[in-house]
Amino acid sequence: MQSLWDVSEQPEHEIEGRRNDGQDSPLEIPYTKAIQGSLWDALRLAEPERARSAHRQRYLHERVEAGAIQTLSNADLISMLMIVDPEDEGIAAKIQELVAGYNLTELMQADIGELQEKLGRMKATQLKALLEMARRLTIPVEERYIIKTPLDAAALVMPDMTYLDHEELRLLLLNIKNGVIANLLLYQGTLNSSVLRIAEIFRPAVTRNAAGIIICHNHPSGKTEPSQEDLEITEQCVEAGKLLDIELVDHIIIANHTFKSLRERLGW
Repeated sequence: MQSLWDVSEQPEHEIEGRRNDGQDSPLEIPYTKAIQGSLWDALRLAEPERARSAHRQRYLHERVEAGAIQTLSNADLISMLMIVDPEDEGIAAKIQELVAGYNLTELMQADIGELQEKLGRMKATQLKALLEMARRLTIPVEERYIIKTPLDAAALVMPDMTYLDHEELRLLLLNIKNGVIANLLLYQGTLNSSVLRIAEIFRPAVTRNAAGIIICHNHPSGKTEPSQEDLEITEQCVEAGKLLDIELVDHIIIANHTFKSLRERLGW
């Protein structure tokens, strides 16, 4: 096979072109120059994608070093964590496309299969791990976390519940100083009075000698307005707590980064 660089040894041939002076006579262009020009064009077109990716990654790291990390976009932050090789062609564009179609809440809720279709198997699981670490960073330390207000209770469970696409019920067990003894997941799925049993709600509190409990459940609809069943179950738990000497401190509804305190609503 002839080397590309051996072209220079070939005799020059004429190819037709158009003269700059507008005349129709053939324009002589050395064949070697035409071939070399197209080679350089091909190399010039192939190189920029890798070069741009590497340059972009260097720029992002420099921004972080300069203390400007808060100016970076979501796509920039994700690409910094997921692109191990700056010459990993295509992944930066895929991340940009992904972030353009999903906000961060939707990424948290996205099915792994959806992400694998867009990023591939390894990058999708890498992104899931990254999002899980981000979620855990928002969870307050539970070592005797003290509940003083409804906001304190909501802040403790919101990272686990606000992104869910199904209903869950969590139970916070409190000591006499309203310190959190345990944060328990009791139910998953559709919650209604036929599923919830008051005895099962209070059983963990009895076995652990809790002084009080806080019920927390989410509304995947994004609305915190309580249903009639929410109100009825709350009233039943208030009465059961009086009999068991275990106070129902509150019932918190979580939805779309907000919450509602049923104690403030019902005033028991």
